[in-house]
Amino acid sequence: MLYQNHTLKTKQRIFVYSLLATLFWSCLCGGFIFLSDYFGEDALFSDAKIMASTRIDSDITYLHRSTAKGTSDALNTGKLSANTSLQDTQQDIKLPSSIQSHIIFRNSLRPENKADAWEVEALQHITNGAENYGSLWEHEGSNAYRFLRPLMTEASCFQCHTAQEKGNIPLAISVIVPLAGLTAAKQHQQQHMIELISILWLIGLLGIIFIWRRLTRLSLVIFQERDKIQLLFDLAPNGMLLFNSRLEVLLENSEFIDKFCRTTSCRGRQFGEIINCEH
Repeated sequence: MLYQNHTLKTKQRIFVYSLLATLFWSCLCGGFIFLSDYFGEDALFSDAKIMASTRIDSDITYLHRSTAKGTSDALNTGKLSANTSLQDTQQDIKLPSSIQSHIIFRNSLRPENKADAWEVEALQHITNGAENYGSLWEHEGSNAYRFLRPLMTEASCFQCHTAQEKGNIPLAISVIVPLAGLTAAKQHQQQHMIELISILWLIGLLGIIFIWRRLTRLSLVIFQERDKIQLLFDLAPNGMLLFNSRLEVLLENSEFIDKFCRTTSCRGRQFGEIINCEH
């Protein structure tokens, strides 16, 4: 075939473009997986912080109700049970029972109310102007999120704590949120995300393969038709020229070369120069 080399080059070009499209699509899907995993870690701590804040809000409500009822067990022991505050306030909030919270005093004589090393650091951040403080912590051999939020003393506090100065931050609630459950939920969600993106990647890959094969077949048909036209053009009994709008010769047949140009092609020359073509 006259255009066999052009056909091969076109096939190679289509194949290269298909490979580039596959590479781009794979990188795009892989990027989505990476970003979902990257931002998923931030979402994990965000969810833990929300759970800790919810627990503190529930505990504060429980303390207010306890004070109104004249009971102060939570204040005396410094411990807040996992379910008492929720049941007592009749809030429809579902929190894992593994979440622990307790009251701390900066200068407490009771061991259960004393701040540990992490809480001392957290109170320092509060003193420096932070509204709350939270960070990753290893709790009982596994990762947990610790969160501390100050409690401003109110008039009702003086019923039991007459020595406390109103407006200071002697009282805070510290919460420990185990991350095992949240991590498992995140991994489950991440697995679903990977499966969904993998399906989309496979669909895209099949689409690229379909388009590649379709374009390859179409290019073959096009060049076959061009070969036929070229053959008819070359075997025409009369001299023939094919030129563009600038009257530059694009193609001539064998009969034209024999009659006018003798031994060489006149492609690229102006039509006016062909008449006096001498070699």
